[in-house]
Amino acid sequence: MSIRKVWPYAIALVPWFLYVAVAFLAARTGSVKLYGLDPRQLFYVRLASIAFNLVHWLIGTFCVVTLADATRVVTEKRTSFRRIALGVLAMVVGSMVGSNAAALRSVFVGQAEIIKTLTFIYNYSYALSTLVAAALFFSGSGLLAGGDAKVKIWKGWNVIGYVGLVLLMAAHVWLVFTNPDRHVTSPADGIVAYYLPDIVVAVTIVLPYLLAYTLVLFSAFRSAKYFLNSGGIVYKDASRQFVTGQILAMLGIFILQFLLSLGPTRSASLGLFGSLGVVLSYEAFQSAGFLALAFGIRKISAIERAMHAYAQHTPEENRIAEWNAAPKKYL
Repeated sequence: MSIRKVWPYAIALVPWFLYVAVAFLAARTGSVKLYGLDPRQLFYVRLASIAFNLVHWLIGTFCVVTLADATRVVTEKRTSFRRIALGVLAMVVGSMVGSNAAALRSVFVGQAEIIKTLTFIYNYSYALSTLVAAALFFSGSGLLAGGDAKVKIWKGWNVIGYVGLVLLMAAHVWLVFTNPDRHVTSPADGIVAYYLPDIVVAVTIVLPYLLAYTLVLFSAFRSAKYFLNSGGIVYKDASRQFVTGQILAMLGIFILQFLLSLGPTRSASLGLFGSLGVVLSYEAFQSAGFLALAFGIRKISAIERAMHAYAQHTPEENRIAEWNAAPKKYL
């Protein structure tokens, strides 16, 4: 295996090793409750998160590498796949930064200024990476769909999508502004959720998420149009897998925002297994989406490579190749 194929995974392991070190350091130095859990329970949560994050980040890296490799083969949609790859990269980097910032807070409990800074990093790493990823998915899926697509999306899906978007936005705003830890220290972990006035939270955190939700919805519509207008059974199957991956990765974004909007006190009420279940759901959806994206684009690349090779030969050579490849029972 060449160094070019290995180095992205080596880089992805750096924040994971940092997360492991922080988890063990917190277990040795922690003496107070966080998220309603004592230090030993919190350490068990960190152990589970170590495994979840390793799988999630490596799968995300695999997806980015696979999409980047595809741009060397799929010339017609190269810009589309490149932007979608950058969107996946934004999600993975946001998860790395946010997870480590959250873990570091358990080491510096009681040091108000450090906790405040880490909370800013935690909140804005997820908010900005989500918005950037949604914008890149929106741009890339628009180029995929094309403006002259003959088959349109069923209007019922548009209605369902818009109603779902309004409900999701309302739920997100409600969760954020009913968060009991918005301005005061949480009894669950001694941390304030935002350390910011409501107007700043609304403009710099809530608004980017609402915009991201909207872009994600339109990305799903555009990707569906790309699938509906794909020609050939094999190509349609590959594009369906690719579009499914996009939608699963986007669903992971929604689950993540639900988790972040709860706040420490409400997260503590979920208990150990409830909190782990939400985190696992987010990482499972995104990881499944990244895998579907990667394998879908692999199939598309294989088809494009075969078509390119076919185009390089003369019609006579292609007829001979087809004759030789034909099953003997038909000869």
